[in-house]
Amino acid sequence: MNRLLCLVLAGICISSAQAHQPDTGYLTIRIGQTEIGTEYSADVLTLLRLCPSLDANNDGAISRDEGESSRPIIHSYLRQHLFVDLEGREAGLGDPQPLRWPIADLSPIPRADWHQLLLSFPFRLTANTSPSEVQVTCDVFIELGLTHKIIGEFQVQDQVRHPVVFTLEEPDYRFNVTHALARIVTDRPSVPPNPHQLQIQVVRQGIISCSRPGALLLLLALLVAAPPRRAAMLVAMFALGQLGTAIPVTLSGSPLAPRWLHFGQSLAVISAASLNLWPGHRTDRRSVQLALSFGCGLLQGLASGAITRETCLHPLNSLTCLGSFQSGANLALICAASALAAIFAALGVWRPGSLLPRTISAATLIAGIALLLGLLQ
Repeated sequence: MNRLLCLVLAGICISSAQAHQPDTGYLTIRIGQTEIGTEYSADVLTLLRLCPSLDANNDGAISRDEGESSRPIIHSYLRQHLFVDLEGREAGLGDPQPLRWPIADLSPIPRADWHQLLLSFPFRLTANTSPSEVQVTCDVFIELGLTHKIIGEFQVQDQVRHPVVFTLEEPDYRFNVTHALARIVTDRPSVPPNPHQLQIQVVRQGIISCSRPGALLLLLALLVAAPPRRAAMLVAMFALGQLGTAIPVTLSGSPLAPRWLHFGQSLAVISAASLNLWPGHRTDRRSVQLALSFGCGLLQGLASGAITRETCLHPLNSLTCLGSFQSGANLALICAASALAAIFAALGVWRPGSLLPRTISAATLIAGIALLLGLLQ
């Protein structure tokens, strides 16, 4: 009898949890390797506040055609009031996807179901890499009501489901993807993680860190005015500087946020490109280039330590993680430097009297300024 009573109560709880609550919207953020999917769902009564012409013919039923006709208005509102930030920078919702209709046979939604059936508006945003941090801000509570709430869920590669509620008092939420994935390891002690797979993931993070626009532009600015022997010395100084800060930061903590790292990288690109255009003595310029390369390595090391501390949890220790990360970073650095050296040699960039170094440096300077302005927005 007690067991039967428990089953009945459980059924009631499940039914209540599945029922749609009034004055409530829903938001799902799916984070994949190369795309971010955002899907907003709401009942017809809520959508009528955003688009009063949803029932265009006033017949008391919302047809699929009426829903499609209202999509541009609702999409426009969502773009202006739902904000998705990746790595601290606004990314937008992405491209709109087909409307999801709540009735299988696509029949109209009668007035009696306007408070219950949900229309879903999905978007898909393409990303170069899987982000380590996603922030969502909902600015919908003026139009939808001060007591309105949005029940959200962050989903990561079918491995993590993280619920969150957006309200007038708490309209935004910052989701750390790296910590969420790492928590899977610590929450499942019965399934020991494979250290080799974790090391491969960290190596991949190292490769990504040296494959971003700021790092590639910096490498281009440092190598374009350097012959092959000095180019190898610049890369070595960069790697040495990176280790100089990566080890202590890994062991103690990171004092630098990723946004400030990118800010410093863009300033380093501008400095290196300007140095190439500087008509000073060659010996002085060589010394400044070596010092600048070492300083940029110190800056990159701060990021290496930060990523290592966030990524490398049990069962890898910090120094093992750092070694894996540096292996990936140095591999990407050597490959990029070798490719640039081959291209420069084929184009004759390093030949005496060539105008290509100044031309490439000028273009790199413009790109560095554009990168800096993008970070300041």
